[in-house]
Formats: sequence, structure tokens, C-alpha cells
Amino acid sequence: MRAVSVAVPSGRWIVTGAATPKARRSAPGLRADEDMLILENHIFENHIFLRSDDEEDTDGRVAALVHGVTVRPSVPADREAACGRVFEHGWLARTSGPCRQASP
Repeated sequence: MRAVSVAVPSGRWIVTGAATPKARRSAPGLRADEDMLILENHIFENHIFLRSDDEEDTDGRVAALVHGVTVRPSVPADREAACGRVFEHGWLARTSGPCRQASP
């Protein structure tokens, strides 16, 4: 299992299906049959910017567990579907299979 961190409110958007693909610069390195833990962080709300592996957001929480992730080149239509602000050429779109919301 792998984990990916997303900024608030992206975790809620993924859980509710409001954001279907997520655009990223890199692939998560998952097989299509693996699970991925979605962690929701508050870095922008708290003005905390994590720049190294030993830094953490102590207000972060587990948002969901998703099964099966596919990665493909991002297309301009992904911006709206991902609730994004901009489209970046060369980014990747991650889409996931069934999603289970974590208990609050």
C-alpha cells in the first residue's frame, strides 16, 4: 500500500467523487491492483510548506482508502474534473477505483 498527501479540501472531493482525476507531476508507482491511502493535509490553511521528508503536518488526517489507481497523461478537460485551477502540460492524471471514506 502507498499513501499520497493532498491539500484540504481535495481529500473530501476525492471521497465524494467531486474530483475524479488528480493531476500530479509524477506517477505514484502503484500497480492497478494496489490500495492507496489518501491523506488530507492543511499545509495551505496553516501556511506550512513541507520541503523535506522529516517535516510533517500534525493536523493531517486519513481521508480515504482507494483501490486500483491508473495513471495517464493529463488532458485539458482534467482540470475541471479534478477541481483544479490550471492545466499543466506534461502532468499525469491519476484516477482511482472504489473509494472508502475513513472514519472521522
